[in-house]
Amino acid sequence: MAAAGYSCQLVIGTGANAQIVGYARDVKLDGAAGAVEASSRAVAGWKEFLAGIREWSVSIEQLWVPTDAALLALRDAYLSGAGIAVRIEDSGLADIPTWQASTGYTLGSYVKPTAPRGFRYECTQAGTSGASEPSWPTTVGQTVSDGTAKWTCRYAGKGFYGSAVVSAMEHGQPLEGGATLACTLKGTGPLVVIT
Repeated sequence: MAAAGYSCQLVIGTGANAQIVGYARDVKLDGAAGAVEASSRAVAGWKEFLAGIREWSVSIEQLWVPTDAALLALRDAYLSGAGIAVRIEDSGLADIPTWQASTGYTLGSYVKPTAPRGFRYECTQAGTSGASEPSWPTTVGQTVSDGTAKWTCRYAGKGFYGSAVVSAMEHGQPLEGGATLACTLKGTGPLVVIT
């Protein structure tokens, strides 16, 4: 099933420092692999190749909003040369109900907090939610008790994650239209599938 482009999101950072790049207009994930020729006389005139070293990168263009925390984090990572955690995922939160107080939840159901931060929460102990919203964890796999229910932090949707460095930044201010920031993030290790 195809997904609309606007349902994709880029999240940078981890845990409580995770920031959704909220003003992104375009998000593009590129992957490439080298090919090593492995031909021998036994292949009867056909070349054979083995997979070589792989690489990945993410490029984004976002509206320039000087107070946006994600934009500032990208800028700081670029200026310092520091690595940054990256998630590219469908924003699977659209179809997930918002948490409600004093509500019965079944095992395996999902909710999102009243102020989403890029995570969903799976009910891993059926029960009734408390009178006030819990303090949601922002590390995948961590749990929180809520009344008689228990929730486990999960990524918001399916996609990919890895570590990257910001390898290029371009700030554009066209005569007409909004100012933009374009960034390229180069992967610094494997790209892992989120299921």
